[in-house]
Amino acid sequence: MSKSITVRSKQDLLRLIESEQDAQLEFLQSLIRTPSPNPPGDTRDAIKIVQDYLHDHGVDSRIIAPLPKAPNLVSVIGQNSSPLTHRRLVLNGHMDCFPVADADQWRRDPYSGDIEDGLIHGRGVVDMKAGTAASIIAFTYLHRFQSQLAGQCVLEVVSDEETGGKYGTRYLLEEDEGKEMWRGDCVLNAEPGGLGSIRFAEKGTLRMTFVVETLGGHGAYLHRDEGAIRIATRLIERLIGLETLRGEDIDQELKQYMAREDVRAVANNIMGEGAAASMLKPTVNIGTISGGAKVNMIPS
Repeated sequence: MSKSITVRSKQDLLRLIESEQDAQLEFLQSLIRTPSPNPPGDTRDAIKIVQDYLHDHGVDSRIIAPLPKAPNLVSVIGQNSSPLTHRRLVLNGHMDCFPVADADQWRRDPYSGDIEDGLIHGRGVVDMKAGTAASIIAFTYLHRFQSQLAGQCVLEVVSDEETGGKYGTRYLLEEDEGKEMWRGDCVLNAEPGGLGSIRFAEKGTLRMTFVVETLGGHGAYLHRDEGAIRIATRLIERLIGLETLRGEDIDQELKQYMAREDVRAVANNIMGEGAAASMLKPTVNIGTISGGAKVNMIPS
């Protein structure tokens, strides 16, 4: 249950949070132990855990679910008036995560939530149940003394992030009848990157599916049809060649900033060598490829 607290200083608040760390870790473990891979993107059980956690801390929330299996949870605290009257901070995080394609290669259950040597293990910990849990926990502390808030704070625990966000954040901001409520003056999203990585912008994405079709046939007749896979190989090479493109409309000040050696060093240090070189150019990932029926047949 939510407790009435008096916080006289930042140190008081930090001590309070530290004293309740075990309960916070248990909450995170419960999220990790509740699979929510996308695809298929069913986050109902995980969202229910969040809803119950908020309820136990005296926080009201509601569900917005344009796609029933992928609900979004939202809550607002602070000054009770028009969203346009007060400054608003939005805490946004997603509950879906990558699927487990190679469970037999894991040293432990992919959804174990085990803690060992100061690390917590499980699919979705990094991207991004730990970050989302941190936002939820912070929201409950803000709720305890919301009367002291000068504005409003909005919590958005969304689904469908791993496949584009059509039924998640994008829906809240563009389609929901209360969309003005879900926008803010500032948005904090605890996606992975480390404490030293605060990102102010990201490149957009374009997702495409190519289907290559040929006649196919027996492998002895390659002189009649080279097959879909060989054609697809050339297509992939040309797609990767797009990485040589350079944006002509990138702000000149941004270009100069990204050219600084100290900035590039930070990017490489946080995300691995080579990250800086990718910041102002397109990158191409060939995510999946499938085709062919038999080793001695020309794939159609």
